[in-house]
Amino acid sequence: MIDLQFIETSNRWISETQVKIKSEVAANNQQAQEFKKLVLSYRNQIDSIINPNLDKQVNKEKIE
Repeated sequence: MIDLQFIETSNRWISETQVKIKSEVAANNQQAQEFKKLVLSYRNQIDSIINPNLDKQVNKEKIE
């Protein structure tokens, strides 16, 4: 009986840990997407400062 309790408890801990890991991965993926958007935005801003071009700025405003 004790072995069965140990197995059930272990399985519950493993399941809870898997859920926690999956939620952390999802949160990190979301943060990575936001970070990627920010990096691309900053890259575009830097590019428009280094290589000013009115067409670039107008096209970017239409996209956003």
